[in-house]
Amino acid sequence: MAIPRTVSACGAFLVSPKRGLEEAMIRHGRTYDAGRIGAEIAYVIARRFLRINEMVLPDPNTSGKDLYNRTRTIIVQTRFLVHTNFPSESRVRSTLESQLGALTHKLKQDFQYNAAAERGYAILSYVSMNFTNTLVFEVLR
Repeated sequence: MAIPRTVSACGAFLVSPKRGLEEAMIRHGRTYDAGRIGAEIAYVIARRFLRINEMVLPDPNTSGKDLYNRTRTIIVQTRFLVHTNFPSESRVRSTLESQLGALTHKLKQDFQYNAAAERGYAILSYVSMNFTNTLVFEVLR
């Protein structure tokens, strides 16, 4: 995957839903449901693995950053791609690269409106072969 110079990879995770409701939302839900699950995945990763305290998880329908910490020094953009059963690996790769580019662009916009923000994270989750994979990237201001 071609990663922009202002982006560095932080980790990759295999995520399993804990509740039947989450599984149903992933398989049969609407765009809002996917956004909600993606934001919740990002919240858990930010807290447990990036060790970011006091994360705020606004409603996925609100514009702007998807998550942020209380001091607003860290902002997060998330995506959850549910339909990624593409015919080839190159198509999956190009889709992930495109989505990472979109997340990076959105974080750059968010930096303009959030003067206190020092770091940003792009957290991209996607379903592949009935597993949810999550990629985490740090985006420099």
